[in-house]
Amino acid sequence: MADTKCSIETYKTILETDGFCGCHPPCNEKVYLQTISSRTWPHKEYLQEALMTEVCSPIGNCTANNITMSTEELEHNFLKLIIYFGDLNHEIITEEPVYTFTRLLSDVGGSLGLCLGVSLLCICELVEVLFDIIQTAVKKVRKRKS
Repeated sequence: MADTKCSIETYKTILETDGFCGCHPPCNEKVYLQTISSRTWPHKEYLQEALMTEVCSPIGNCTANNITMSTEELEHNFLKLIIYFGDLNHEIITEEPVYTFTRLLSDVGGSLGLCLGVSLLCICELVEVLFDIIQTAVKKVRKRKS
């Protein structure tokens, strides 16, 4: 009774949360695709032989005369199940960070280097412009004096 109560409470919880349990995806999962093909087994010609080898041999003391079922009853009471695996390959899905710490440091360093380089270039250009302005002013002052 306790198991039933627990399963009912769990079912109610699942319904209330729209089936979301907060669980992580499973590490291992097997998905089987099924297909069905069927035919009558065994054929009437094969039935007696199969009956004798697969059923009567392990029992012993069994002959075709002792079997009281008709051929049609035997056909409906035998089942042969063969399972084939369609694909024996498996796929491994792993998660890896796209942006590693080393790559982050590299990108930050590259960006800082670019900014520093541009900043230093701007400062050098500014100094050169100021030097040209001062040089032009000095030439004009010398020209006026002479």
